[in-house]
Amino acid sequence: MIQLLSIIPLTMDHSSPNWSVHGLVDLPMYFWDGVLVVLAILSLVLLFLFFHGRRTARNLERTSSLLTEAASERDAALRVVEERESLFRHLFDQAQVGIFRSTLAGDRFLVANRALVRMYGYESIDLFLQAVRPSDLYDFPEQRAEAVRMLQEHGQITNFELSFNRADGSRGAVLTSMYLRSAEGWIEGSVLDITELRMAHAEVERQHGFLQTLLNAIPNPIFYKDAAGVYRLVNEAFARMLGRPESELVGKSVHDIAPPDLAHKYEEMDNVLLQAQGQSTQRYDSQVKSEQGLRSVVFFKESILDATGAIRGLVGTISDVTLLREKERELQIATARYRNILDNAVEGIAEFSAQGEFLDVNPALARMLGYMTPSEVLEDAREQPYKFYVDPPQREAMVELVRAQGHVQRFEIQVRRRDGGSSWLSLSLNGVMDEAGGLMRMHGLALDVTVQKREHEELARMASTDILTGLANRAAMLAQLDRMLIQAKARGLVLGVLFMDLDGFKDINDQWGHQAGDLVLIQVAERIRLRLRGSDVLARMGGDEFAILLWDLGGERNLHTVAKAVVRDMQAPFECLGVFCNLGASLGGSLFPEHASGSSDLLALADQAMYRVKRQGKNGFCVHGRDPVLFETD
Repeated sequence: MIQLLSIIPLTMDHSSPNWSVHGLVDLPMYFWDGVLVVLAILSLVLLFLFFHGRRTARNLERTSSLLTEAASERDAALRVVEERESLFRHLFDQAQVGIFRSTLAGDRFLVANRALVRMYGYESIDLFLQAVRPSDLYDFPEQRAEAVRMLQEHGQITNFELSFNRADGSRGAVLTSMYLRSAEGWIEGSVLDITELRMAHAEVERQHGFLQTLLNAIPNPIFYKDAAGVYRLVNEAFARMLGRPESELVGKSVHDIAPPDLAHKYEEMDNVLLQAQGQSTQRYDSQVKSEQGLRSVVFFKESILDATGAIRGLVGTISDVTLLREKERELQIATARYRNILDNAVEGIAEFSAQGEFLDVNPALARMLGYMTPSEVLEDAREQPYKFYVDPPQREAMVELVRAQGHVQRFEIQVRRRDGGSSWLSLSLNGVMDEAGGLMRMHGLALDVTVQKREHEELARMASTDILTGLANRAAMLAQLDRMLIQAKARGLVLGVLFMDLDGFKDINDQWGHQAGDLVLIQVAERIRLRLRGSDVLARMGGDEFAILLWDLGGERNLHTVAKAVVRDMQAPFECLGVFCNLGASLGGSLFPEHASGSSDLLALADQAMYRVKRQGKNGFCVHGRDPVLFETD
């Protein structure tokens, strides 16, 4: 108000427009009352405008603040939306599952991610959206028709398996879940490529089929149980044994397929394996109820571990041993019967190995060998397998005969008794052959023929021995040569024959008489005998002719060595009834098998070689087919 008054002029000039204070004073009172009223109204207006302006300003400030906050919240919401849209776009682009939106009619794709495009064999999303129709991807049109029908009926389908065609013409398999947007006419969904899974599944099925075929080809029953004792795999032999189809066995436990008592035993034995620490095996005898009744069986089981060492289950096989057990019982009865005969037989009974070792003897044979019990014989036989044979070639000849003929009858062999003496046994043996015809062992009877043998030997000695020299005569030599040839043939050995005739012996008889000649022949026999081995044979053929059989000679060189030594031995002087006289010797030789294989041929060839020496000048030796070798007389 004061400010308002200060703008009014202080003076007024009545004659002019200018006002002055003096003029104001002269105004009437009502004027001043009016002025005061106006001033009061103006003051009130000004006050109203002042206070209203302040409130309006505050409202405007508050509104501005609210607008600012709303704008901030809007910006934050937009950023969240943008972030979420970016995340969604990233997930959409990077997802390993195909995602799409297509028309219900199947004429085009509206949206597709990279995974879907790659799945169907395309490189570009744009190319895929332009070139591919959803209906073209189905391997079978009826699959799409079925999918659309289910969508229209239920609004969505989950894990619907389809086969599809790729861009390169190959085929695959997918699992798809789809939703129908009826208002928009869209189908939205996801696609998971399960081609490799299906291929792996097919391979597993193939492997399973191969395994099942392999197991079915095995004649023994086979089964596999999981850790809960449930059958997961069985072969046809297992099903045949129980007389039930495979479908009634797989998924069952022992309590479903076996009588209670047997099922309890099976479960008890299974638990031992399933509760064991680490892998373990099991073998036990039991029984199985089959269509043929109770069968005796042997179970073989082994636990199966996974990669962590935890037990996954067990696998087992079953061997039907019913017939075997019956045979074992029969064998026990037969063995008892055989042992009774064996222990009470008067004859000796023995079993030999393929080499002639004692494997079993009865009490009678033990007594023949000078032992109290069979166990004593077998104990010595284990320590020294061939100690009972006096002449090793006899054992070898016995074995070879059985090997060649399958049996031998009344084969006489000299055996050594416990006291160091010897006895003669007559063996009648049968050979036990393997599938290839090889000799596995021999068994048969033994008779003690020591007394008979000695009597026979005495008669044979008288019939086969040269009475003057004690050497074998011609007949004995021929028999011995035949025996030696049999052994030499069987063993692939070389046999030598020497035929000797004394040079100058007739002169000794003529000059000194037959008594002197007999003395000389005895000395000749002794000198040659000392030159030979125990396995060699010296025989007097008659008069001043001798034959020498050389066992396992080795070769012609050794025949030369023996012949040369004999010629040298004959050059030393002989005593002739108080005087000394000189002789010479002519020898001829032959070899088996080089020159001949029969005894008569070998002797004939040796005799012919000897006469070649005689014709060439005597006192030497000659091998069949070679030139004579002569020695000068000392």
